[in-house]
Amino acid sequence: MSLKKPTLKEIVEVLETLSEQGFIDVEPQERGYDLKPMYDFLLLCGIATRAGPHYWLRLLDPEVCEFLAKILRDTLEETT
Repeated sequence: MSLKKPTLKEIVEVLETLSEQGFIDVEPQERGYDLKPMYDFLLLCGIATRAGPHYWLRLLDPEVCEFLAKILRDTLEETT
């Protein structure tokens, strides 16, 4: 089965969940989407760190995560 690339909407959902909860525990293949590149980006940028098995992430920089979610949410609203 080939995984789909996440849409901007799915990326915003993940960032908002991470911002609200301080962690996210979904798998890198969630609802048929390949979230691994986005998770890797969050790790490499220092926004999150691994917390447990698989790709569970813990938020390190809430302000950056919230700002990134806002930018992408605004972009999404402008394009719809």
